Amino acid sequence: MQMSRPDKWDRYVSVTNSHSMMVYIGLGTTCNLDCLYCPKFVHDGKMPWHDVDKLMAVLEQVRHHYQWKRTRVYTMLGGEPTLMAALPDLCQRIKAMDDGARIQLATNGTRTPRYWERISPYLDQVIVSLHVSQIDIAQLNQGFKVLVENGVHVTTNVLMDQAHFAKAVHTAQWLTQQGWTYYITMKPVETMLGSNQLQDYTAEQREIIQSWGEDQQYSRMEACKEIAVGRKILDEDLYRFCSAEGEISDLNNFQGVSRDWDRLKDWHCFLNADKITIRNEGIVGTGDTCDQGAVLGNFYESDPATWAWTMAPVQCKRDRCVCGGDLDSHKFKHRSDADAYAKVIADRLSQPETVLSRS
Repeated sequence: MQMSRPDKWDRYVSVTNSHSMMVYIGLGTTCNLDCLYCPKFVHDGKMPWHDVDKLMAVLEQVRHHYQWKRTRVYTMLGGEPTLMAALPDLCQRIKAMDDGARIQLATNGTRTPRYWERISPYLDQVIVSLHVSQIDIAQLNQGFKVLVENGVHVTTNVLMDQAHFAKAVHTAQWLTQQGWTYYITMKPVETMLGSNQLQDYTAEQREIIQSWGEDQQYSRMEACKEIAVGRKILDEDLYRFCSAEGEISDLNNFQGVSRDWDRLKDWHCFLNADKITIRNEGIVGTGDTCDQGAVLGNFYESDPATWAWTMAPVQCKRDRCVCGGDLDSHKFKHRSDADAYAKVIADRLSQPETVLSRS
């Protein structure tokens, strides 16, 4: 059942104040799956893997301009990023360059346990999109266990593809009993990724997604902690709708999207301060899939050190904010509240780098 968002929720902000910067890195368009809801240009193999040296020149600028963030989360995207032979070397170089780096991998999870054993020393978190029509969840789960055992935080997003909805529900439920994953979501799927239009779910299907609460989401947390060794999981931002009085909604972003709470037109959004995307063709801009943020340049055509980097908010002109990556950034309904947050950013920018990177 769809529900209108109560007026009291006038901001969407981090409730943990971990101050993490999300850096999405499209590495190329080679993929081993062919999902109907994924645009062909994302997985057609026509865009080669990035030149690692040129890519590092951009990331060094990100490190410089976003030093006021306590952590910078570098998220590797594709295509399927694990098919890039130079991925382990890239992750090593990022860690050496940025002592506040966290390496995150967005993957379909289909590589073998042997592969995960080899790359896990360079990873902090793996976010697995489960394309239910093309996977055997029990087989993939063997690889998840290897990652967890090696100190990697695993999150699984079950894509609730309407054409395979029953299998998606079964997959999510199976994970709550046997999955080696810290966090399990039911993720509403767009008609085409990036379209901002959800698939035409029935009222019953929406209700199933909306009712997927914290008991299911965190059902395997303790089991994973029992077998994990080694690294400490860094704090991370957790975004929720909030009121001016500090009250926090208990809905995660996908539950909010399923209720149409993501209609934030005219709100003031800090995509420019919270998200950077490096696209497969070399274009660098703010936000994830959203077209509202600044376009900074193309690192194959100009020097990133000469770009005009900006932290200013943008006033949203889109009808919806379906993408979780774009939704998870600071947003304020009222300009006065956005101005107050802009001052927080300005104050942080004025602090010495040594304080900001280690605080």
